[in-house]
Amino acid sequence: MVYGVNPAGPASHTRYVEKLGLPFALLCDKGGRIAFQYKAGFGPIVRRTVYVIGPDQAIAAAWRGTPPVSAILASL
Repeated sequence: MVYGVNPAGPASHTRYVEKLGLPFALLCDKGGRIAFQYKAGFGPIVRRTVYVIGPDQAIAAAWRGTPPVSAILASL
Protein backbone atom coordinates (compact mmCIF):
# COMPACT_ATOMS: atom_id res chain seq x y z
CA MET A 1 0.00 0.00 0.00
CA VAL A 2 1.08 3.56 -0.64
CA TYR A 3 0.24 6.54 1.56
CA GLY A 4 1.37 10.14 1.69
CA VAL A 5 1.64 11.89 5.05
CA ASN A 6 1.26 15.64 5.41
CA PRO A 7 0.35 18.06 8.21
CA ALA A 8 -2.31 19.78 6.07
CA GLY A 9 -5.99 19.08 6.57
CA PRO A 10 -8.26 16.67 4.69
CA ALA A 11 -9.67 19.33 2.31
CA SER A 12 -6.17 20.34 1.22
CA HIS A 13 -5.24 16.69 0.70
CA THR A 14 -8.30 16.08 -1.47
CA ARG A 15 -7.42 19.02 -3.73
CA TYR A 16 -3.77 17.93 -3.99
CA VAL A 17 -4.65 14.31 -4.84
CA GLU A 18 -7.11 15.47 -7.50
CA LYS A 19 -4.71 18.05 -8.96
CA LEU A 20 -1.85 15.56 -9.37
CA GLY A 21 -3.97 12.49 -9.98
CA LEU A 22 -2.19 10.60 -7.22
CA PRO A 23 -3.12 6.92 -7.08
CA PHE A 24 -2.75 6.85 -3.29
CA ALA A 25 -4.22 8.54 -0.24
CA LEU A 26 -2.65 11.33 1.84
CA LEU A 27 -2.87 10.95 5.62
CA CYS A 28 -3.02 13.88 8.05
CA ASP A 29 -0.09 14.25 10.46
CA LYS A 30 -1.69 16.63 12.92
CA GLY A 31 1.00 17.92 15.26
CA GLY A 32 3.82 16.65 13.03
CA ARG A 33 4.57 13.53 15.07
CA ILE A 34 5.24 11.33 12.05
CA ALA A 35 7.38 14.02 10.40
CA PHE A 36 9.47 14.28 13.56
CA GLN A 37 9.99 10.51 13.76
CA TYR A 38 11.19 10.39 10.15
CA LYS A 39 13.38 13.48 10.58
CA ALA A 40 11.26 15.49 8.14
CA GLY A 41 9.92 17.88 10.78
CA PHE A 42 11.71 20.31 13.02
CA GLY A 43 9.29 22.12 15.30
CA PRO A 44 6.68 23.91 13.19
CA ILE A 45 8.72 23.43 9.98
CA VAL A 46 8.16 20.30 7.93
CA ARG A 47 10.56 19.65 5.05
CA ARG A 48 9.02 17.83 2.11
CA THR A 49 10.49 14.35 2.30
CA VAL A 50 9.35 11.29 0.43
CA TYR A 51 10.06 7.81 1.79
CA VAL A 52 9.17 4.47 0.27
CA ILE A 53 8.85 1.86 3.00
CA GLY A 54 9.30 -1.71 1.81
CA PRO A 55 7.36 -4.79 2.90
CA ASP A 56 10.08 -5.44 5.50
CA GLN A 57 9.31 -1.97 6.96
CA ALA A 58 12.76 -0.66 5.98
CA ILE A 59 13.19 2.58 4.01
CA ALA A 60 13.61 1.47 0.39
CA ALA A 61 13.95 4.96 -1.16
CA ALA A 62 14.05 8.56 0.06
CA TRP A 63 13.96 12.03 -1.51
CA ARG A 64 14.04 15.58 -0.15
CA GLY A 65 11.88 17.93 -2.13
CA THR A 66 9.37 16.95 -4.77
CA PRO A 67 10.33 13.89 -6.80
CA PRO A 68 8.29 13.06 -9.87
CA VAL A 69 5.38 10.73 -9.09
CA SER A 70 6.79 8.40 -11.75
CA ALA A 71 10.06 8.07 -9.76
CA ILE A 72 8.18 7.23 -6.59
CA LEU A 73 6.05 4.63 -8.31
CA ALA A 74 9.10 3.17 -10.11
CA SER A 75 10.76 2.56 -6.73
CA LEU A 76 7.90 0.34 -5.54
